[in-house]
Amino acid sequence: MHKIGILDSGIGGLTTCSYIFKVMPDVNVIYYADTLNAPYGSKTRAEVYAAVKTGVSYLFDAGCDVVVIACNTATTTCVKVLRKEFSKPVVGTEPELKNVSDDTEKPLYLATPLTYENIKNDSFGTADTTCLSKVIEESVFCEKIRREVAGALVSEKQNKVVLGCTHYLYLEKFLSCKTYDGGRGVANRTKTVFGANYRKTKRGGNLFFVFSGKKSFVKYLTAFSDFDDFNRNKT
Repeated sequence: MHKIGILDSGIGGLTTCSYIFKVMPDVNVIYYADTLNAPYGSKTRAEVYAAVKTGVSYLFDAGCDVVVIACNTATTTCVKVLRKEFSKPVVGTEPELKNVSDDTEKPLYLATPLTYENIKNDSFGTADTTCLSKVIEESVFCEKIRREVAGALVSEKQNKVVLGCTHYLYLEKFLSCKTYDGGRGVANRTKTVFGANYRKTKRGGNLFFVFSGKKSFVKYLTAFSDFDDFNRNKT
């Protein structure tokens, strides 16, 4: 059975995991939650690189055929270097900016401070997201908080929002506007990496968790189920 490694600083990459299971339901996924170094968005580039390289090394050593960096900050910071350092495929995650345009109003682009720095784009409106991923990480058991955060970030007049952090997808169901994220593209790209070697079976896949720091299995299972149910209902 194929084995995929998924890396993120916290619960955000579970949204990517949900998309991957949609296109490859029978793969085994090792989810590396880098809780020791979370959050990435407020760290230096050198700190992000060191943390992500450690995680990617662990996942390949664990036998993964491909590693998905399910984090926009990590991808925009160091994925090009990592692809040169590892012989196996490393798939990144980047904000879905290409297909968003608006003649009358700037679409709102939400990303971490470091991702903002890495991808400079004046054609999008931005907001202060300094502590946003941390708030979402800590409010997984409370929809009320996430609903309030979504309402405070995005006005009712906003018609398009780019969710440039996998954590931010946990706000998506509380937004009435059109949203864009790179999760589906990442899942399809991951499947393409396997090419003709991918063989669908009837056994079903498995999800395994690895934590670099504090363990929180209940929170992570809750977060995955929460987004997976919403994602399934939406499509």
